[in-house]
Amino acid sequence: MVKIKSKCALIKTIGSVLLSLIVVNVLQGIVFANEQFQQIDIILQDAFQHARNYPPEFDSQVQRENLEKDLENVIVLLEQMLKEEGLEQELLFRLGQANTFAFNLDMTGSKEKTDEYFGQLFKLEPDHAQGNLFYGQHLSGRGEFDASIEHLQIAADAGLDVALNMIGLAYLQMGKTDEAKEYFLKFQAKYPNEPQIKMLLNSLDPSGEHVYKLMKE
Repeated sequence: MVKIKSKCALIKTIGSVLLSLIVVNVLQGIVFANEQFQQIDIILQDAFQHARNYPPEFDSQVQRENLEKDLENVIVLLEQMLKEEGLEQELLFRLGQANTFAFNLDMTGSKEKTDEYFGQLFKLEPDHAQGNLFYGQHLSGRGEFDASIEHLQIAADAGLDVALNMIGLAYLQMGKTDEAKEYFLKFQAKYPNEPQIKMLLNSLDPSGEHVYKLMKE
């Protein structure tokens, strides 16, 4: 098995995909959900499109630089709002999100800020489903799979089924294929026509046509 570094991705011969379309749609809805933060959420939506995984994907260096500037401004604005309004779940949640994207853009201090803001959010609401989903995915991207699974399980227990897929991927990257298969089957039971799950389960079958491997950064 390839040694997993702090940032890694699951690579299959059918293409480089970490999240299924269902995962993407769920997370997009979370990012773009509150009119109070409409302008901020437009930038977070853009960041989600390009930097939800590592490495981020851009059409040009200029596009990346523009997003980095926008994201820096959003983080400064949210931090100012936090100082003025005090600890508030919607602010902490968005600050956590923004810094997960910043982390995937290799922005200085984003790892510590991600831990800080999600930590504050969970002190206010330990079972915050969307926060646990985002933070769990982020920790998986950092290679902290045990902690990732703990947060993703909270999200799954709260009814965010996409967390089942993410838990399976975390176990798969740990080399625990039996546990991965268990969660992929749970997800497939809810979404039997989801193609990525079919391919992932097929890759766990020695006679299957698909294979997977872990790729170092």
